[in-house]
Amino acid sequence: MKKIKVCQLIRVSTTTQNLERQREELDALCKKMDWEVVSVIEEIGSGAKKNKDRKAIQELKKLCSTQQVNKVIVHEISRLGRTTGESLSLIESLTDAGISVYEYQRNIETLKQDGTPNPISELIISVLASLYKMERADMIARIKSGMKSAALRGVHCGRPQGSIEDSKYFLAKHQELVNSFHLGEQLSLRKRAKLYGKSVNTVRKVQALLEYE
Repeated sequence: MKKIKVCQLIRVSTTTQNLERQREELDALCKKMDWEVVSVIEEIGSGAKKNKDRKAIQELKKLCSTQQVNKVIVHEISRLGRTTGESLSLIESLTDAGISVYEYQRNIETLKQDGTPNPISELIISVLASLYKMERADMIARIKSGMKSAALRGVHCGRPQGSIEDSKYFLAKHQELVNSFHLGEQLSLRKRAKLYGKSVNTVRKVQALLEYE
């Protein structure tokens, strides 16, 4: 039987996180399934970049466009894009090309062995997308409510008077916070602030800027 050719996409958000664990787990999976690893694409950071600006994603697309692989393996679906929307869009384009996406974390795959869509993974991905939209809508509502409440108390939520710092520069200064939001870490503002050594106001501002990008 002809071996299935796969590409491993491995990404971590910061240099302090370990690529090795993902490598070992994906390698063990490929060995167990007798899949041939054609390419391993590794990426550190870039959580705030759109897919069109991510070299790893462009390399993956080029590899898939030449039909060199049958399957793309990721540790989590979130590795495919900075937002769930981008991840789903990439999955859709790969599916249209007949290339399956396998997620190690949930042990699900987008296509069955005969190349037809896997209804279970479609359902899970659809639910994830719906939950994501609900979470984002709720988060936006809470941010607006918090800013309105602060304004009523006379608290200024924008940048200090006379500041010329634009949003891109501010986000770049707090890249680790940006990455944590894009990875979908479910943390309260206070817990996130404590974890990354930032003020609650800084976390709130990063969150608000990401919502309105």
